Amino acid sequence: MDDMKFGRRQLTLYERRARARNADCDPETLRALARDRDVEVRSSIAAHPQTASGVLRRLARTRDVVVRWHVAINPSAPREVLLQLVSDMDRCVRVWAASNENLRASDLLPLALNGDKFTQIGVAWNRNTPRQTLVLLASDTEEDVRDAVFQRWQITNDTQRIADAFRAAFRPNQYERLGATRLVGSEFCEVLLALTGDEDPEVRQSAVDSYLGSIHIDSLAKLATRGSDDMDFERFIASARNSRPNGDLQAQGARNYADVAVEKELRRRASQLDYDPSAAAGILRAATHGTMLGVVQCLAENPTTSGVLLDSILREWIQPQALASTDGNHPNHALYSDWTVKELACSLAANPSTLPQSLRILARHNNLMVRLHIAKRAREPAVGHLAHDFEEHVRMSAAMNPELSPDNLTRLASDESLEVRARVVGNPSTPVDTLRDVVHLHTAMLERARSQRPPGSFGPTDRERLILSILGNAAYNTAMPEDILDELARTVIGGLASNPNTSPDTLAALGLKGRSREDLAKNPRTPVDTLRILTNWALAETLSSNYYEAQSLLTLLAGIASNPSSPTETVGEVAQKLTDLDVAKLGTVELEDFVAPATFFSAMVNAIHDPMRFGRPGNSHLAAPLARNPRTPSDGLRLLAERSDPSVREGVAGNSATPLSVLLLLSEDPAPPVRKSAARNPNLPTAVLHRLASDEDFGVREAVAECPRTPAESLTRLASDTVLRVRIAAEENAKTPSGALLRGRLATAMHVQTAAVRLLALALDPEPEVRWATAANPNTPPDTLDALAQDEFTGVRRAVTGNRSARQRTLTILAADPALFAPDSTERHH
Repeated sequence: MDDMKFGRRQLTLYERRARARNADCDPETLRALARDRDVEVRSSIAAHPQTASGVLRRLARTRDVVVRWHVAINPSAPREVLLQLVSDMDRCVRVWAASNENLRASDLLPLALNGDKFTQIGVAWNRNTPRQTLVLLASDTEEDVRDAVFQRWQITNDTQRIADAFRAAFRPNQYERLGATRLVGSEFCEVLLALTGDEDPEVRQSAVDSYLGSIHIDSLAKLATRGSDDMDFERFIASARNSRPNGDLQAQGARNYADVAVEKELRRRASQLDYDPSAAAGILRAATHGTMLGVVQCLAENPTTSGVLLDSILREWIQPQALASTDGNHPNHALYSDWTVKELACSLAANPSTLPQSLRILARHNNLMVRLHIAKRAREPAVGHLAHDFEEHVRMSAAMNPELSPDNLTRLASDESLEVRARVVGNPSTPVDTLRDVVHLHTAMLERARSQRPPGSFGPTDRERLILSILGNAAYNTAMPEDILDELARTVIGGLASNPNTSPDTLAALGLKGRSREDLAKNPRTPVDTLRILTNWALAETLSSNYYEAQSLLTLLAGIASNPSSPTETVGEVAQKLTDLDVAKLGTVELEDFVAPATFFSAMVNAIHDPMRFGRPGNSHLAAPLARNPRTPSDGLRLLAERSDPSVREGVAGNSATPLSVLLLLSEDPAPPVRKSAARNPNLPTAVLHRLASDEDFGVREAVAECPRTPAESLTRLASDTVLRVRIAAEENAKTPSGALLRGRLATAMHVQTAAVRLLALALDPEPEVRWATAANPNTPPDTLDALAQDEFTGVRRAVTGNRSARQRTLTILAADPALFAPDSTERHH
């Protein structure tokens, strides 16, 4: 059980780091650890997927580069935080923020055009980057950006691109050949196979890796289970080292290199398996015939591997271990020691997809770690078998398992080990009669141990501490009846204050003793008089300079404010105290996500607007979070909407609880961020959205284009906006008419039966792809081609040169254009 449940003590640095890395850590603990002094703890919180968005916003503004870097790679990082980090001073932060998949396609194209090499590399790595943006980055002047595009390139069945890949594979420039090896796909296998015999070792190694990643799993399994007559494998290893398979030492080295490369690719596919049973079976078949335990280990650790396949691994690799250890004839165990196979058994035991019958077999394994994994997560009868295990730690893990049967829990309650009994009384599945018997027995044992304490001894003995740990675990058990908790109040304190079954009389007695104030403040059964006592004590305290003492006081005040039993006047006093302490500036209480009665927020707003205390500007750190909280009452939002700070009005405009009359006024606010936030409010009428679609600020128009309630007429106009970001946002909106979409205009411009009048309108399209298609259409009138011959984009002018409808004088003028015939221009603008 958690150490915090055995008493109130300060956590060590290693305990705080462990909690920050725990995947099951609760949001309150993450919020508290986000203010830790240790950089590693804050970095773990910044990368934790369960961290609240408000905490990530605060961590993104810290001075520590490592913390901001972990915020950038967090899969739960909000979009606005990532847009802030792409302009960070540190290049690594910019790269990872731009590669985060929470960014939209409309955000990535402006980042690809901002000229920063590291931001462009992150955009190239991003899986949400559209193909048009990748094509744009492929012609960048920076070699690192182009190389990143090759790594991320979306493969299609384009024969022209295959021809370009072959052309790049035989160029004298090493970097162009290395870039060709980044093209992964079945249609590029011949190109990659040719590059495996390149003279440069780096090109050869990259080509081998890409070739193995391009071939199908059946072909990969064939390479792993090769025979002497396998000509494909012979050709592969011959190209891999530019040698002939003639049996000499060089060819043997090529074989070893190819074997390692095949196993490496099999491991990669086994680790990235995504619910593909046929591929998993092929990987297992190749690994079994090739005696590749590392590949099998990756399959056993992957949670997406099917239970049937995991059962096959168990029966093929683990159960025959006894036969292999006795006669050494089993092929899968002839090359591996016992501990490597035990690691495989541990992986199967920890995998959530392992079948119950497989867990029953693993429960009888002779390795301690395997049985511990089974005892923590298995159901009956596997965990019931481990409840009789001879190892104390296995019985302790089984006693904490809520799936253990009541009979086994009752038997473990009388176990010879006090540690096992402590886990039993903390299990919510333990029968009430068993809990009552254990508490009575150990209460008597504690009194007997105290009476037998030697005279003059100081503090409890070791046996007394063990008994107190058992009673303390029982106090934390939420299934414990009220009468037993009252009995426990005579011996233990910890756990009673937070247990929802504790009687109000016991909670009142704890409040008079001044114990566990934070837990008492949160418990809904705490009496009103006790809450008043806690409030009076907190109001008399001042904010200490010690971090932990200050956090304790603020946690107490927040617990009183959020307790549904707190009186109205008490909540108002707490709100006044919180404004006096300026807690939002400290960041300990997140007012944006705070849960409390409406009276609390009303008191906070009234305290902020007190001219005697907050008449000066600069208190937006208190007002802005309240303006964004949907629990703030309407009257408070009206007061906040009148403030001069635009950030506060922006929060009110985006709040779903804002009254309609206030929202309409904010939609005409002079500050563009306020109008943009109002456009994203789900309660804004469609008529106002239609008006904001013509706003002078492109950010407001982009927000309107993203809204799913924007009228189709407005989306049609926004699809032809002068700003690229607005056009992309309208393109991604599902309600945009098909005729206004880029792909619809592009198809119309390419169709050979499109009318000349329509082509004339498309020649004025803001998208260069549409103008290029118009210039290539043979039905485009010569006058329109004359205008397109003066286009600013080279690709559009080049398309005019290939159109048979172009006038001779137009072609003569274009023949003198140096940009059309620059070296390698065809590849850059393809």
